[in-house]
Amino acid sequence: MTTAPGAFIFDMDGTIVDNMGWHAHVWVDMLADEGLIITPEEFNRQTAGKTNPVLLRQMLGELSDEQVAAFAERKEVRYRELFRPHLKAIAGLIPFVERARALSIPLALATSAGRANIAYILAGIGAETLFDAVVSGEELTHSKPHPEIFLTAAAKLGVPPARCLAFEDALAGIESARRAGMPVVVITTTISATEALGLAGVVQAQADFTALDPATLQLATE
Repeated sequence: MTTAPGAFIFDMDGTIVDNMGWHAHVWVDMLADEGLIITPEEFNRQTAGKTNPVLLRQMLGELSDEQVAAFAERKEVRYRELFRPHLKAIAGLIPFVERARALSIPLALATSAGRANIAYILAGIGAETLFDAVVSGEELTHSKPHPEIFLTAAAKLGVPPARCLAFEDALAGIESARRAGMPVVVITTTISATEALGLAGVVQAQADFTALDPATLQLATE
């Protein structure tokens, strides 16, 4: 049995912009300066969906809040500078979101990123006013795959989690949405369609938003 979604909840990095490689590049370089050598692939596997404080303490051990804040700020400034010439929305995103708004489907952005990066991305793709609710990593107690981020977004929209359709790119985010009781459309910037479609809760896997129509998307229900 299927039913129409009551809301759409979007991850940001890797889902509405294809930027995960740029994040990994900067992290890997800065961690190397601290004596930690790791490949971008291994970095992404270990850290996808985690907030900066969780990520940094996982990688570098016990750090004070001040050390975490200073390191994270240097990283994000460098990332924004490097990614700026390449900043654009995933193909089809803006028409998809505008169509959803025309259909009065509530929309939320739910990301582990901080507010500065959210503002940078939304301004860069012209989407500052397109989401009805935004959840940032600075609001969260738990990182993905904990469901807190998606549950918080659903609560902000006033829509039951089981009526929400999530859009994600990474394993931790897909699992986070599944634990929140939300089916997932995967944008395949991070994992393949074959891998995505083998995961519990995934209803579609697409390279971008061009083949997706908010009027016809369905929730799979038992």
